[in-house]
Amino acid sequence: MRLVAYGLPLLVLVAGAIDTDVWPATGWRLFSRVRTGTEVTWFIEVVDHSVDVHRFDLGVHDPAQRQWRHQVQATREDPERQLDLCRRWLEDARSVHPTARQLSVQRALIEIPRRAGDTGRVHDAVEVVGCRR
Repeated sequence: MRLVAYGLPLLVLVAGAIDTDVWPATGWRLFSRVRTGTEVTWFIEVVDHSVDVHRFDLGVHDPAQRQWRHQVQATREDPERQLDLCRRWLEDARSVHPTARQLSVQRALIEIPRRAGDTGRVHDAVEVVGCRR
């Protein structure tokens, strides 16, 4: 038992010191080779009567809607269903932005920040579904 209690932490420290992987005991680069410098993100933008654009986080506004991105993806074969979702979300957005007149669900690439605290830059945003009131 002492061998495990002292051996495993020692193995992790030694592996870290000499920068080697003793998988599965240490998995320093388990996902680092999978990630690239960009990732896909989804966001909702709301346009109000004064043509100001606001980001709207549906999941924060309505916790039951945290999986809204999956709803958009699941209904991509049914444009009428997507439009129905869009209209419902526009009504939800009006409780936060009362003069909202247009909602756009967008899919984009975001550059992963190199340092903690930095924000990533959005590239190639494409509207997936949009609706007006």
